[in-house]
Amino acid sequence: PSVPRATHEAEPSATTTLGALRALALTLTFLLLAVLFLSHAITSLPVLARDSVSPSITILLAQLGTAAGRWLGGFAEPRITRSGTIMAATVLLVIGSVTGVFTSGAAAVGMSAVVLGLGVGTAQTVALHTAMRRTDAGTASVVWNLGVDGGLWLGGILTGLVLAQGAMLPAIFAATSVLAIVGAALAVKETGRR
Repeated sequence: PSVPRATHEAEPSATTTLGALRALALTLTFLLLAVLFLSHAITSLPVLARDSVSPSITILLAQLGTAAGRWLGGFAEPRITRSGTIMAATVLLVIGSVTGVFTSGAAAVGMSAVVLGLGVGTAQTVALHTAMRRTDAGTASVVWNLGVDGGLWLGGILTGLVLAQGAMLPAIFAATSVLAIVGAALAVKETGRR
């Protein structure tokens, strides 16, 4: 008699940081891209909107959105699956970033900052959960922190360069396009996984 094959082969758990980086490369890329948008929300968005909203208010709203997004990611994942949560984070990030570039009114900029924060926080939570399912908690923490710190570092440099060149609109479209592709690829990869 034949033994039924599992519909899904279990992914081996990464036991080293290097192994975890290889196993979680797409998750790490998604997290890094999401945090690039946090850099936008706390650096370039406040600069672009300074005529209508105080930069400190824009930064505060982005950070409050990020805190709420971390809760949202934990709330949503068991209800709409990990893949659904990844796509929700991706959609929030795209909407928040594009809205922030095209609007200048105080309410619209504030909403952009909050929505960006929600997307970032949701992405951070689902990335950490994904990492913790693939490796031990310590290694998952290292990988997650590499994504967050790398995204903030790279985001700060890139947003400064983009602002100096006056190229925010094409940069946002390029970044949201890459994020949409990576987010969709990760969502497909995580479909049906435990």
